[in-house]
Amino acid sequence: WAPDMDSLFKDADAVVILTEWDVFTRLDWANLAKEMKYARIFDLRNLFSPETMLANGFEYHSIGRRSTVQSTI
Repeated sequence: WAPDMDSLFKDADAVVILTEWDVFTRLDWANLAKEMKYARIFDLRNLFSPETMLANGFEYHSIGRRSTVQSTI
């Protein structure tokens, strides 16, 4: 639990997306990647394209797709 979304991601090891709520699609992922300890996402709903999340600085894992995209940052 966290008082707001920004503090929720601060120093996080990873994000696991389990729902298709619109709130996740409206987040500033590039900024959140900088706040996290490890910019790593496990997207179990396939909300994002792997290329978009790589561009935002994330190691991105999703289900039902052929490959996993990892940032070189």
